[in-house]
Amino acid sequence: GIQDLRIAIEGTVRNEKYVNQEVSMRWMMFLDELISQRSDKLNIGDFINLSSARSIAEDVGIIQQYEQDQALQLFHEHGMIVHLTSTEALKNIVVLKPQWLVDALSK
Repeated sequence: GIQDLRIAIEGTVRNEKYVNQEVSMRWMMFLDELISQRSDKLNIGDFINLSSARSIAEDVGIIQQYEQDQALQLFHEHGMIVHLTSTEALKNIVVLKPQWLVDALSK
């Protein structure tokens, strides 16, 4: 039943390499600050521009743009944010609420 499914999912997830991946405290602070920008109000806090994200990163001690990009990529890969980099227009947007983007695209 449900308990068996839960055990199977937990077992599978524990074996994923990202579960035990070490991440810098600065990156965690960066993620916390990005998440704190979210708002429950309609369309406010759904996304920010890349320069705002970089400013937040700098505030928590992530100065190098390369490291900022790595952190954003990791957060994106884990579904915490959406940061697409295929075009300049997309690269300049950091979606703080991935579900908002899904909902917007499904309408």
